[in-house]
Amino acid sequence: MMHKTLIFVLLSILIQPLLYLRFDIDFEVPAFLLGVPVTSALKMNYEFMLYWYLPIATLTFYFTGFFKENLSTYGILKITRNYNIRLWLFNRYKYIVFFLIIFVLLQLATSYLYLSTLVSDNTHLLLWTLRLSINYFITLFVIISLQLLLELFTSPQTAQLTINLYIVFSLLSVNEIYLNHWASASNISYIMLANYGMGYKSGYDIPNINTDIINSGFLIPILAVVGSISIFISYRRLKSMDII
Repeated sequence: MMHKTLIFVLLSILIQPLLYLRFDIDFEVPAFLLGVPVTSALKMNYEFMLYWYLPIATLTFYFTGFFKENLSTYGILKITRNYNIRLWLFNRYKYIVFFLIIFVLLQLATSYLYLSTLVSDNTHLLLWTLRLSINYFITLFVIISLQLLLELFTSPQTAQLTINLYIVFSLLSVNEIYLNHWASASNISYIMLANYGMGYKSGYDIPNINTDIINSGFLIPILAVVGSISIFISYRRLKSMDII
């Protein structure tokens, strides 16, 4: 299953920068790192959302069943022989980290290949690209960790659907909050984790488009806490499951 969906992951990475060419915007850093802007131009918002979301949707499909289906085959045998759930879980997360690093690097490579306006010899912009890449990578790791945690309580398909609905809801709700000036609801943005991986919403300085929704000083600490809790609960859930 994973080998089949890998093709769609790669295709989405190749297609994404071509879609961004539809915008009359001179991107100085890869567009996927900027995410979805908050503007009154709803059509543009939805286009940005679709283009940003496409590779992430295929990523969630790729990791569907990554815990549960492995447990039902080789995972049980490995855990039974080694008596070490912690080691099995560590190897699962190690693969996720490795895969996401390759995923982000491929997105960067295709962006620089297709988008001629990207600047590769400006130290300031390269540092911004590095910073946004790290934020984006950690955001993806937390999203996938949450999806796999849900797998341990429900079916892989339900977990995958739930996490995708959460991603879409995160994007739509934050836009609604700020377009309608609901100041009293602004703190809700901090539980909409999909927005953490977006330069448009975490302090990237772009006139008329940037909205500093997520305080960059809180971004990585919050993601680190959510990711750590997700891993801990996954470990506790595995220990309580009747798999041995």
